Amino acid sequence: MILEIKHNTRYNYDNEVILNPHTFYLALQNRTYFQVLEFSIHIDPTPIGLSALVNLENTAYYQAWFNGHTSYLNIEIKSTIKTIEFNPLNFIYESSFQKKSTYFDYGKFMNPLLKSYMNHLGLGEIKSYSSNFYQITNDIVTFLNAINEDVHRNWIHEIRMEDGFQSPYLTFTQRSGSCRDLAFMMMEMLKSVGLATRFVSGYAFNPELSEEHNLHAWVEVYIPGAGWVGLDPSLGLFTDYNYFPLATSFDPVNTSPVIGTYGGFSSAELVTFVDIQQK
Repeated sequence: MILEIKHNTRYNYDNEVILNPHTFYLALQNRTYFQVLEFSIHIDPTPIGLSALVNLENTAYYQAWFNGHTSYLNIEIKSTIKTIEFNPLNFIYESSFQKKSTYFDYGKFMNPLLKSYMNHLGLGEIKSYSSNFYQITNDIVTFLNAINEDVHRNWIHEIRMEDGFQSPYLTFTQRSGSCRDLAFMMMEMLKSVGLATRFVSGYAFNPELSEEHNLHAWVEVYIPGAGWVGLDPSLGLFTDYNYFPLATSFDPVNTSPVIGTYGGFSSAELVTFVDIQQK
């Protein structure tokens, strides 16, 4: 399957501002199930410098710096990709990764790098919720499937246009949130039973959706032998060849598509548009 992705992000400012250096997490990340055939990024006003870089967590990004004043910032991304179908559950995990009485044990695979993806807020109600599923399931796949499906069934997925993230506790107690809020909450659920988890921001293609697509968010959990396995709590699915990551991190804040500030006295309006079409 070949897909064409168009993604436009625009900031409109009430008064002219000076743009400070910006970071754009808008480059598709490497995955074995898709190939980027074409990619372009167009930034207006044209930056005086633009670099393609890789951050500490091996996520590719662009850094741009500017000169002069402007009343807007527009970023236009165009990508053409070729995808290959695969079964997200087609793996064998290492035997030393075991289910103990109250948590999953990474055994010989535990290391300082993995621990950075395991730090959590220690929220008692969320831990109790996760523990219930932990006790009634026998293996990692059954556990992940059960908790992922339950969040999909019992939490309302809403479109929330405000910037930032709800706290996992607020999403948990009010039983609703955007895809990024549900993903952030899911991270806490999985970490509370000892699983290394990271946040993912990117695109999800739905062939039945005729209207505009949007940026999407999901989580990935690390399973020795299987690597990073994706879960989409908004839909109750394991992520497959229709999911295309732009950024991953132990901290959701690090995955924002556009990170930057401006100088001057002005408010800003954000307008975004994502279109994904099969060719």
